[in-house]
Amino acid sequence: MKLTQLRVHNYRVFKEINVSLKDFLSLVVGKNNTGKTSLLTVLNKFINCSSASFGYNDFNFEFQSKLYQAIEKDGRWETEDHKGIELYLFIQYDDNDSYANICDLMMDLDPENNIVVLKFEYILPDDQIEKLQQDWQEYWQKTVKKNKDSEPSKEICFEAFVQSRLSRYFKTQKKAVRYDVEKGDVDEEDYKILDRSVKIDKIVCFNYISARRDSDNKENDTSLSTLSGKYYERMKNDMENPVIDSFED
Repeated sequence: MKLTQLRVHNYRVFKEINVSLKDFLSLVVGKNNTGKTSLLTVLNKFINCSSASFGYNDFNFEFQSKLYQAIEKDGRWETEDHKGIELYLFIQYDDNDSYANICDLMMDLDPENNIVVLKFEYILPDDQIEKLQQDWQEYWQKTVKKNKDSEPSKEICFEAFVQSRLSRYFKTQKKAVRYDVEKGDVDEEDYKILDRSVKIDKIVCFNYISARRDSDNKENDTSLSTLSGKYYERMKNDMENPVIDSFED
């Protein structure tokens, strides 16, 4: 199996980004504050954390604005809008791979379809929109009464309100989404929710080392040297025909 593409919606600087990956090595190259770290952290939060932890400022700025407008008005979202942070992993397999690992993600038996899609979501479900509206209006009325002399910024108060109660309304879930071969994209209407019995680490493994840590391993931590050693051995074995892809995010 190999990860061929990943897609992110509404995470930090990304309203939407699609990244195509090469078989051997893909490099992410870009200036500071263009999203290189964001791309890694959203993968780490969804894949490695048992309970993905997001803050209000993890939402893309445009999404924050749409959320505020929707809650302030009628609570409606346009049908094409995404209701939170989303991560799609496009995984390609062949006959040499074990179907036991990906059977939970397979949405059809079309022999022409050798791509499964794993989707992670941190979204505001439809049944929570009305509750968020009601709670916010009650909170705002109490805030106005407490600050009769100087009414605070309503939008700033909304940000603080949502941030402190984010987990009450936004929910994390994993889905298998059918890949439409003819369309060359996912069919959002055809999916199944994956429960905890589906072991993601058997499908995709992701290691993340923060650039803020020391470049050398601590005495009792060999993760960096082990990881770099594996990369070195693989690169040495494939030096005759390396595949390197670089792009700006």
